[in-house]
Amino acid sequence: MKAAVYTALKTIEFQDRPMPKAGPGEVVVKIKYCGICRTDVDIYFEGLLPPGIVLGHENVGTVAEVGKGVDGWEVGSSSSHRGSTISTRAIKAFKRELSAWARARDLQPAWGV
Repeated sequence: MKAAVYTALKTIEFQDRPMPKAGPGEVVVKIKYCGICRTDVDIYFEGLLPPGIVLGHENVGTVAEVGKGVDGWEVGSSSSHRGSTISTRAIKAFKRELSAWARARDLQPAWGV
């Protein structure tokens, strides 16, 4: 699959990545359209996160695979979400970095970190 990968400050490359597999309690969504949010823009211009991350977590598509124990989703179902495939650990690190960025601009992050 193609992914928009942040590789350096002001640099995004489209790279081939392996198609993810649905684990227990997960679904894989084949993305049809993807938006770029303000955080993605800040990452691109200011380097808020280290290189190697895939940008674009606001997307729509169809369910391509359903993992064990998932109810209410089936292959072919439409999906729209603002989720992310990064790990909880990466999300916490991102929140710490974004919090520091916000505090430097006298802003208070919504999650209160």
